[in-house]
This record gives sequence, structure tokens and C-alpha cells, in this order.
Amino acid sequence: MQARNPLLNDNRAPIDYDSVTLEHVKSALDTVAGAYETGLSQVLEGQQKQPSWDGLVLAMDNVIADLQATVFATLPLANKGEAWHAAFGEGYRRAQRLFMENRRNKPLHALYQRLATDESSLDVYEKATLRRILLEYRLAGVYLDAQQNATLAQLEDDINEQFGGFYQTLDETSERSSIQIEDEARLQGVPQRLRDLMARQAKDAGLEGWQILCNERNAKAILEFADDRRLREAVYTAYHSRGVHSDEQQDNGNRLQQLALLREQKGQLIGNTSYAQLILQGKAAGSVEPVHQLLQTLAQKLRPAMLKARTALQGLAAQHDLDAVQPWDVRYLRARKQAMSNEALRGYFTLDKVVHALVDLAERVFDLTLAPCSVSAWHPSVRSFTVHQEGVEVGMLYLDVLMHPGKQDGAHTIAVRHRRRDEQGRTHGASVMVVSDGEPGLGGEPALLDHLALRKLFHEFGHGLHILLMPATNHLLSDPNRAGSDSQEFFGKFLERWLWNAQYLADISSHYLTGEPLTLAQAQAALANLREAQLEKCAFDVSMALFDLELHSSPGDGKSIQQRLSECRERCGCWPLASFEKPAHAFDYLVAGYEAGYYSYVWGEAHAIDVFTHFEKWGLFDNRAGKRFRAAFANWANAKAMPEGCEEFLGRPMQIEALLDWYGLE
Repeated sequence: MQARNPLLNDNRAPIDYDSVTLEHVKSALDTVAGAYETGLSQVLEGQQKQPSWDGLVLAMDNVIADLQATVFATLPLANKGEAWHAAFGEGYRRAQRLFMENRRNKPLHALYQRLATDESSLDVYEKATLRRILLEYRLAGVYLDAQQNATLAQLEDDINEQFGGFYQTLDETSERSSIQIEDEARLQGVPQRLRDLMARQAKDAGLEGWQILCNERNAKAILEFADDRRLREAVYTAYHSRGVHSDEQQDNGNRLQQLALLREQKGQLIGNTSYAQLILQGKAAGSVEPVHQLLQTLAQKLRPAMLKARTALQGLAAQHDLDAVQPWDVRYLRARKQAMSNEALRGYFTLDKVVHALVDLAERVFDLTLAPCSVSAWHPSVRSFTVHQEGVEVGMLYLDVLMHPGKQDGAHTIAVRHRRRDEQGRTHGASVMVVSDGEPGLGGEPALLDHLALRKLFHEFGHGLHILLMPATNHLLSDPNRAGSDSQEFFGKFLERWLWNAQYLADISSHYLTGEPLTLAQAQAALANLREAQLEKCAFDVSMALFDLELHSSPGDGKSIQQRLSECRERCGCWPLASFEKPAHAFDYLVAGYEAGYYSYVWGEAHAIDVFTHFEKWGLFDNRAGKRFRAAFANWANAKAMPEGCEEFLGRPMQIEALLDWYGLE
């Protein structure tokens, strides 16, 4: 008798990751892809006479949900080696292809259309589901004829080729830009733990001394701490030259321009409109106009504030005997004026204490009980929880917070499964992986998180809550991804707001050596300094959102990538770009699904700050506000757009004044 494949468990129990083999991965991915194709054939054959909710929508729900769940359940295993990575990649690409074929399947589309016309038999959730399905079909190009489909297929092949080339150039330029240090004196000012990290990196590469990899973690460490100005300049130059290639065809600026032109053709082909306008029809914002208006308003407010901040920084530079401030001096100078350094602040936040704070917040505000459970995961550092709502188990949560061998830097959340009911009336729970990139403790020191690491974790936990709070309706309606990236980022940005409250930050702190918490005054001073840096981050985000939106609205207007980027930065008061500085060349958001969607972070933050003012007024743990929040933003699942929920919660549409006030913008 063949042993059961642990990846094929219909989510009735947690996956036994300890027993998963590479053959299990390959077999499971083949099985669910085959089951999807069989299920699709059965639906097309059996629903022709009279399509029904159970026989059409929920039947397709089942095979799509199983395919998605198996693919995403294997994602963390891709870190185990090249063979595992290849198996996952093959399964992921096949699932993408099957889903896209689904959304261009004219006979299936016709069945959904027929069912949607019988509105008298549908409830509000079913109507919303069918509206979303038919919108996705239209945006995917279901109405194209055979010749147009051939054109679309070629466009997508060309787009995928540019995707691969972008990452290849980014990886190659990043790898060759690493810097080797043989004289430790050049690392003066860099904390010992970061020097130890760089020493390990050198050893792993077979080098002597210390290696500074050309990645965000290493670059930020040097730019904040290193006293050696020439080293800061070298690291800054290397980091902001990623993606730049002497061969124009392989240069990522050229690739972004070609991608935008290809996407423009796709927008015209499918919707006779710009790519940005096409894509935003499927997001919470709905169209380009309100997004562009928000970004323009913010840019106008940010510019004078940024110019003022730059002048103040020049005065600070003079105090440290520096001449004209250069971009590689900014983080270093800001760190010099902090009331408490990031390194010192980090000592107050052990991972254990932070996880306890997340569990407490989920229960007190959102009525979700997270109970630790002993199940196997893909790495021993991963923490697992069963999740209950009002005494009923609604899902499973994995917290993969710390870096471990093979794991890539970055933070993200994976919705393996969503809460739903199938055609047999069974309730399925959600399964969520919250992933971040915190540093593990070394030399007996516990894992500690600085404020940025805290924000990353709370942000991703917000995405996890979004998934877990969605009621059990159907696979599509309970999927936050289907609501648009702007709706998703609202939840992440909303959870971050707790970390900008000084009292909350002090309450969850406890120094790992003494157990002493931060005083309220210390927390207030630390956050005041951090907010200054956030102003520049806001200006960066707005400038990149403008760049992204305008690139995907009019890519053929004759502007180069660098010219367009420089103009958008100038409108926001950002530092002028040096000749070597080409941040768009490494801006992988535009090839990772956020093209014409980077605005989502700004949009989400504007809504989150406005909504959070209610919690600041009535209490950070006000359960009544939490219930109202769930009623406005979760209980309707995707049957209601996020801006509608915001208006329901606040009694008015979102107003930008709360965000402007928080950033001190006039």
C-alpha cells in the first residue's frame, strides 16, 4: 500500500512537513494539476443544461483551492536546495498557466454569465462573487478573438522574457558589487554582531576578512553605522547601481521601458485603454484618477517639508565636520542625532515578547485566539498556532520570523487556504504563513527586533489577520488578493500603527538583559527620531508611486526611465540623483506583481492612519472598535470594497488630513 502524501490532506489537519520528501512535492503538484483539469472537464460537461451555484461556482472553487493550497504549501520547501526550488517553480508556473487559461475559457465564462443572469436565486455574496469572476474574465481578455489571443500570447511571452532578464541582471550586478574588507578599522562604528555577520559572509565565499554583500541588510548597516565616509560612499554607489548593465539590452532601465510598452499594448488590446487604467479596474481604487490626485496632493505637501529637512541635515553635517551632505551621509547623520540608537532600541524587543504582543492584540481587539501548537514546519524556528474565533477553530497560522539557511531576505504573507464552505456544506479553515527576515540571536543572545523589523512583522501579521478574519463564504470571496493590492496593504499598514504609539511601544518592551521596559519618555523620543526618517520614506514611496503610475499610463511619451524618475522625485523634494544612482533599475516591485500598483502602500497608509485615529481616541484595545472594524472591513469579505468599509467605519470617506497631520505636513 502506497504511503499517504502529506501534502494532499484537504486541509483537514496540519501538514506533517517533517515527512515531506522531494518526490511528495512532485507527486502532489502533478496530482492537483490533474484533479483541476478533470474537475474543469466535469463542470463543462455537467453544467451545460443548467449551471448552478454548487455545480459550477463551488465545484470550480474546490479544484482551484486545492491547486493553490498545494502549490503554496510547498513554497517554503523551495529553500531546501536547487531540486526543491525547481520542483516548486515548475508547479507554480503550471498553476499560473491553468488559472490564466481558466479566465480565458469562453465556454466556462458563458456558464458563469448564465448563472449571473438568474439574480433572483442568488444572495448578496453570490452576486458579488459572480461580479468579481466576470470582471476577472474581462480583464484577462476573454472577449478577444483567435487572432487577438495569438497577439496576447506573444505579448505575455515577451513580458515573461523581460521578467527573467530583469532578475538575472539584478542578481548578477548585485553579486559582483559585493565589497571585501581586510582592515577591520574601516568598520569602525559598525556593531559587533553586524561585523560578525559580514565575517561569516566572507568565510562562506572563501574570502579573508569581511564581505559586505550588495543587499538591503548590509547596505543599511554600513550607511547607518560606519564612520568611514569613503566606505559609506562605496557601499551606497554599489547598492544604487544594481541592475545597471553596459549592454543596453540587458540594462534594467531598458527592460522596464520595454515592459511598460508591452503592457501598454496589452491594455489597448484587452480594454482599449492604458495598462494602468486596465489594472486599477480590479483594485479598490477603481481607476487612475483618484490615485493620481492623492499622490499629487501628497507630493505638493511633501516637497517644502523635504527641502526644510535637507537644510536641517546640512546644519547637522557641519556639526560633524562634514562638507556638503551627500546621499551616503543621510542615514549616518540621522543616527547621530537619535535620542536612542536603533541598536539600543533593538535590545528591548525580544521575539518571544513581540509574539506574545501579537497574540494579545489579535485576541483583545479582533477576538481571535491564537493557541501555540506542536506541529512540524519547514524549519525549527517556525512557530505554529491554531486560530479560534468565538470558540470555533477557523484556521492555522505559521510565523516564520527569523532568517535561516536558504531563506531569502524580505517579508511576505502566503494565503495557503482561505476560509470557505464547499458544495457539501463542509467548512474549511484558513492556512496562513507570515514570513519576515529578523535576525536570529547569536552567542546566547535571544532574537531581537529593531523598529523596522517590528514594523515588518506587524505589517505581515496584518495581512495574516485579513485572511483569518474573512468569513467562510467561498474561495474567491474570502481571498484578500482578489480585492486588490491597495486593499491588502491597508491591513498591513493598519497593524503598523500600533508601533507608532509610544505607550504601546513602551508596554511591549522589556530589555533582554535587565527586563526593564522603556519609559514613556524614552519611547516618545525614539519615535520622534524615527518619524523624521519616515518623512523621507514617504517621499520616496510617493515619488515611486508617481513614477510607476505615469510609466504605465503613458510609456510612449518619449521620456526615459531616468528622466521620468528624476522628475517624480523632484516633485516630492527627494534628494537629486547622482549620475550613477539608478534606483528604478533594482525596483523589482514592477516585475513582482505591483506594476501600476506601488501606490497601494501610500493609499493603504492614508486609509490606515485615518481609521486608526478612532482607536487612538477610544483606546488601542477597544474591543467595540475592533468589532466595528471587522464589520466594516472583514465580515463582508470581498462583497464590499475597502473604501466603502472605510466610509462605514468613519461615517465619512477617508480624509487625507490625518496622514498630513501625522507627517507634520501643512
